Order: sequence, then structure tokens, then C-alpha cells
Amino acid sequence: MRRNSIAAFFIVITTLIFALPGVAQSRYVFWKEWDVLIDNVDVVNNRFDVTESYDIDFSGQFRFGSAVIPLTNLTTIRNVSVSENGRALERECSERNGTFCVENTSDGLSITYYFFNPIDNDSQRFEIRYTVEGALRIYEGGDQLWWVAIPPEHFGFPIGSATITVEMPAGYGPREGVDPVETYGAPGQINVQGTTITAIATRQIEGDESFEIRVQYPHHPDAQPASWQASFDEQRNYDERTRPLLDLGLIAISLLLALGGVVGLYALWYMRGRDPQVGPVPTYLTEPPSALRPAIAG
Repeated sequence: MRRNSIAAFFIVITTLIFALPGVAQSRYVFWKEWDVLIDNVDVVNNRFDVTESYDIDFSGQFRFGSAVIPLTNLTTIRNVSVSENGRALERECSERNGTFCVENTSDGLSITYYFFNPIDNDSQRFEIRYTVEGALRIYEGGDQLWWVAIPPEHFGFPIGSATITVEMPAGYGPREGVDPVETYGAPGQINVQGTTITAIATRQIEGDESFEIRVQYPHHPDAQPASWQASFDEQRNYDERTRPLLDLGLIAISLLLALGGVVGLYALWYMRGRDPQVGPVPTYLTEPPSALRPAIAG
């Protein structure tokens, strides 16, 4: 399974915007740490909390940042909060320092946060927290939580270290040998301790790499799949089972048509295109074959 199998596909993009266009060439961002915590997982009511924590080095001057969370494969996102160095920002769309604005856009839920003060060649820690509803995927063989902790698009800036921590409720830790836990994108090392699952990137994450986790856990009989899951599963089943067969069939038909065309051309040449057979011709005659004139004999 690849990039589909658990809670939802969500991309959290942190964009840091410049304050002084004249110094754009000298600005640079390095995430010393990009950690994601998934907790308060409600396996019956299909919701969980996500906390994105960033420890960032800034080279140049910056005054605000933004995150965009696509609203696919989930029901809604609510309870958004943002903090800078542990100090909460106020929610209002005024572009005032120390505030953040949440808006629905064509790309997803947009969160724009304005620093308390412009940051110039310094380090700062930010935290974005929110509740995701309707993102868990429900299956009889084991329910699933899938999270894109670090999207592939982080503007070419590298990430020094990244950790994904999933805290499941009691009794819903992955069963050894039954419930798989996987990471995708950058290589990661997984550690399962009861109901706590930790995935640590084993190297620096480059500017175009993602880091994702998929956790399967015991199915809850009262859990109800979200409204989007039926069509998602149908499309996935088509992509994984039906489409490969159709592609194989199309390849086979193409080969048969190509081979049939060659055989058909040869048959057409053999029956109509080649010189006719004239039979045996004597190499030397000792006397005329008859009294017939040459034209008639020919």
C-alpha cells in the first residue's frame, strides 16, 4: 500500500514569507526540528488531534508564515491554534502582529500567522495545533491512521531532524504480526511501545522529500467510516486490481495486433505479391518441341 490506507491524506505546508524584498537573495530557512504529535485519537467518533512543532533557524528577515491543509479524505478541521515560543497568537484576520487567520481556500484550509515581532537572523519555535474529524479509515481487518507529517513541498529548505509520534488509546496499539506500521518518503526508524508509535527520520530530509506514517490498529465494531471512504476505496480497488488487468489486456491486444499485422502482410505478399511459379524449365533442348510457331509455343 502506498500513500492511501489510513486516516487521510493531509499535506501541511509551512511557508515563511519575506518582510523586505530587497534582501530576498540572502534569506534562508533551516528546520532544525520538525516534529508531529498525533494524540487524543477517538476510534469510535473518528477524530484526533495534530500538533506540528517547528524549531527554525532564519537567515534574513521574516514577519509571517502560513500553512495549508488540504481538505481531502476528511470531514472537517477545527480548533486551530498557533503559538510562538509557547505564547498563543490571537485568532483574527487583521494582519496584526501576534495574530493568525484561518480561511477556506481552493487549496484547503489556509492558516496565516503573524509573528509578535519580525525575526531577523534568529531561531524561533512555532506550534500549530488542530483537530481532524472523519480521517480514520475503517476496515474489519484493522482500522487505519495515515498522516503526511511533512509534505514534499517545503520550498527547497532542508529539515535537520523529524519525529512523528502517534499516541493511541488503551487497547488500540498495533498488534505484533497483525497490524503493520509503515513510513513513506524519507527513510524512518519505527518503534512501537504498547500504544505509542514513534517514527524518526534516519537522516536529514531534503527540500523535496516527504515523511509520512501509516498505523493500523484493532478494528472497533462501533466505528463508522467517513462519507468519503466508500468512493475512495472503490477508486483504490480499481487502481490496484482492475486497472493493472486492463493495462495488461491492452498490452496483449497491442502485441496481437502488431503480430497479426506482420502475419497478414506476409500472407498478402505470399498470395498476391510474389512472382508466380512457372514450373521446371529445361536448360537445353536437342530438337524443336513441335511444329508450332514460336509465338504459339511460348
